[in-house]
Amino acid sequence: MNEASRSDSMRGGGRATGRADYKLFQCIQCGFEYDEAKGWPDDGIAPGTRWDDIPDDWTCPDCGAAKADFYMVEIERS
Repeated sequence: MNEASRSDSMRGGGRATGRADYKLFQCIQCGFEYDEAKGWPDDGIAPGTRWDDIPDDWTCPDCGAAKADFYMVEIERS
């Protein structure tokens, strides 16, 4: 991913979708949850940033696990 694309993805990629369309991913090592709707501003990941748009070298902020160590969690949003 080039720097311009990465910058766009960190801002949420400009996609306009409803909160119900966002997914939740959980770390299999510590249980940390990444919610696409909320992003992770502490790491520069804007609300609305899709999981696929997060750099592959991103790690869990709680335990340092690799992005590959997360799985999608089925949730219902209102």
